Amino acid sequence: MQIGWTNGSGTRRAVFVLQGDAGQANPVNDTTYTADTAFESGTQIDATGWYCVYNGTGTSVTITGLTGNINYRVMVCEYFDSNGSQKYLTSTAADNPKNQSTLAAEPTAQASDSTFSTVSGTSMTIGWTAGTGGTGRLVLVKSAGAVDSNPVDGTAYTANAAFGSGTEIATGNYVVMLVPALRLLLQP
Repeated sequence: MQIGWTNGSGTRRAVFVLQGDAGQANPVNDTTYTADTAFESGTQIDATGWYCVYNGTGTSVTITGLTGNINYRVMVCEYFDSNGSQKYLTSTAADNPKNQSTLAAEPTAQASDSTFSTVSGTSMTIGWTAGTGGTGRLVLVKSAGAVDSNPVDGTAYTANAAFGSGTEIATGNYVVMLVPALRLLLQP
């Protein structure tokens, strides 16, 4: 996960991350926090669960070692550069602290064995064998050609079995289903 921020009035800033979605980081004055971009590897503020993932003068950091489908809370704390004599600004500001969820893991195998039945001039039933490792299905349909676009991770789509009424993710590529079902009745 990449975290970015606008620097405040300090000469440096320490960025802390918590697995959770409430509270704020309260670093202890006169304490130097060692940062590590691998979550839970940097210095923790006492036993609070807030870990230092960045300590410097920049405006972004990429965090690794996070768990999928979990909420994390991030807080950037400004301070003036004086090793061992830091005075941290811990008041909150717009979007600081801020929550961010990680994406769930991707399925390990794609759905297969598509079937088409009850085909008429205006509708058809589509079926398939579910892949593995996933909990849901997103079905894309394109008229007069193969689907030529992919959904984007972390994007919300609206599905509608009436072709052309769901989210169009690219020209002519429509989302017609977003459920864990294994069959779909597609209609005009």
